[in-house]
Amino acid sequence: MKEFETILDYCIDEMRAGKSIDKLVEQFPEYAEELRSMLELSEQVGELDAPEPSAETINNALFEIGQRAGQKKQEPDTSGIFLPKFVRQPWVRRTVSAMLVVVVLFFGLSTASADSVPGDLLYPVKQLTESIQIAFTFNEEDEAELRLTFSEKRLKELSKVYRETGEVNEQLIQAMLADAGAAIERAENIGDTLSYVRTKAQHLNETQHEFLQHLQPRVRGQARQTVDRAIEVCGQRRGRMQQMMQRMMNGDMPMHKVQGRGHMNGMMEKQ
Repeated sequence: MKEFETILDYCIDEMRAGKSIDKLVEQFPEYAEELRSMLELSEQVGELDAPEPSAETINNALFEIGQRAGQKKQEPDTSGIFLPKFVRQPWVRRTVSAMLVVVVLFFGLSTASADSVPGDLLYPVKQLTESIQIAFTFNEEDEAELRLTFSEKRLKELSKVYRETGEVNEQLIQAMLADAGAAIERAENIGDTLSYVRTKAQHLNETQHEFLQHLQPRVRGQARQTVDRAIEVCGQRRGRMQQMMQRMMNGDMPMHKVQGRGHMNGMMEKQ
């Protein structure tokens, strides 16, 4: 059952990346019937877009909160009767309320900015959210996994911008490689186990390398030079991680099977 769950996670990621259900089922004939049923269900669910709050909705909600706060003076306020005297001070309540409004607004904007790309109004909010996540991550393995997630996002943004505009965003390439590089450095310090993070880093590097090679003949000028350098970096990282894995296979480092983890997202859809 565990093997089937792992295969299902992998196939769902590949399907979201553009691979057809038929091709995925062909890879695992022993689970063909069950796998097809689950993938078709996942495809149907994925077609339902989750609603995202617009800026106008957020502003209207905050305005309504302000109106209701002003109307509360009509009745005696007994909500803080069991709170310490200091906390019941009006200025403390106003400060806390203001902080809560900021938190609600920030997380609302963070959600709305999830699919933004460079040039969009909310993209700086997306970058700020990621910086805060890194700042509050203190475990090396967690930070490595988070960096890989951000690097994967940059790859998707790079692909989206290219599909929509036909242009290569060099800053996205640099950010993608920077996050992946930071993740690999931290993965080397995780310990002597064959960790999920190392495996994910290896798969992501291969995905980025393949995407850049596909992009290479389509660009010219400065963008072509940036893509060429990025391909070279991915190649160097491939060798670096292969050496690491080889040392483990040779017994220089003990290996332990990592359980309970999903698979890396598959190859992005290319034009």
